[in-house]
Amino acid sequence: MRPFLLACALLVAIAPSACKRDDDEEEEAPKKKKKKKAPKPDDSVALVDAGSETNDLGPKPKSLPGGDLLAPTESELLKASGGQLTMSIEGEAPVFKYGRAQLGWGGLHVTLSTEKTGCAYATPGDESYQIDFDLSPGPGGGYYAGHAIGLAVSWNSARLKLKQSHAGPHQTKLLLDPFVAKDGEHVKGTLSVDQSTKVSRPDGTRAQYEYRARGAFDVVICPAFGGVTGLDPLAKTAGPGLVTGTFAGHAFTAMSALAFVQKDWSTGLHYLDSIELYPVAEPPCSDRYKLTASEHLTIRAIGGSGTLFALTGQQPMEPTFTIPKTAGGLGYPKWFGGGQRRGWIQFDAFDLSATKLSGEMFAESSAKSKPDETGKLTGRFTAKVCGGI
Repeated sequence: MRPFLLACALLVAIAPSACKRDDDEEEEAPKKKKKKKAPKPDDSVALVDAGSETNDLGPKPKSLPGGDLLAPTESELLKASGGQLTMSIEGEAPVFKYGRAQLGWGGLHVTLSTEKTGCAYATPGDESYQIDFDLSPGPGGGYYAGHAIGLAVSWNSARLKLKQSHAGPHQTKLLLDPFVAKDGEHVKGTLSVDQSTKVSRPDGTRAQYEYRARGAFDVVICPAFGGVTGLDPLAKTAGPGLVTGTFAGHAFTAMSALAFVQKDWSTGLHYLDSIELYPVAEPPCSDRYKLTASEHLTIRAIGGSGTLFALTGQQPMEPTFTIPKTAGGLGYPKWFGGGQRRGWIQFDAFDLSATKLSGEMFAESSAKSKPDETGKLTGRFTAKVCGGI
């Protein structure tokens, strides 16, 4: 045994450290654990809906857009799709080659899709997009075919969480070829949509998102939903004289009307939000909320009612009638029963910079409506424009 090792063996019981050699490596001290840094504040953005100045309280997107997402022009969209309906949606431009139409209690529901669809319901694929809208029977049951109308349109993506998915009747234009509403018939037409929304950045600025659709579609009518066999059409002509009639047993004659113009803050464009007809002499615009304590007819969701798409001819609209439950108290608006948009309106001339808007209207519930939703009102009106351009 080597001398050094023999010495260690003899001394280890007395002084174990005596065997430590100068060139032995010292044991490293345990490393201190580094504290994890607190996560940075979420840079997600708050949504601002089109036409609104308030933040949406719904879910927020995870990433901040680098800049505006502006839609291609109309000619660029049509050139890229060969004239087929395509829509610019947050940086993508899907083409809607497929779809279907189906009668339901509220009208003819049309779904346009980027993937093949049958009459039987099927869950959309992960990469699919859809566009949906509802057509009311309209005058004579022709579904407003033959001239351009405006109506509410929605769209969705199976993959993307969209910042906007709806356009109002003043932001769309639909032109249908005449058709017969029965199984196997085709619904053909062209659709235009121009919508925009603004997304707030953390620095207070806003990113602009544009949604634009242009092009033609062709879908087949599937068997009716829920056994619907037909929908009551509206009259083709309005009654003479002032707007008059009954609703839920209450006689009503409109002696005046106010037309309320609003501005879509995301686009800067004006549109006609609603018309209210009253059984009193013409009031000032400031009396609007005082007049809600009396019976009145309200017309909303008016097609072709904006500076973007100012359309002529009979346009679909949504009529409601309000009857206060107590004298001087507020009432609840009642829809004309039998489906959506049981009325039409036609202006003599549509100019939101004018002081007056005149025209005619017709609204009537379907034959099987509940008594408190049954009514018919028709005639001519002249409305004072409130909040015009």
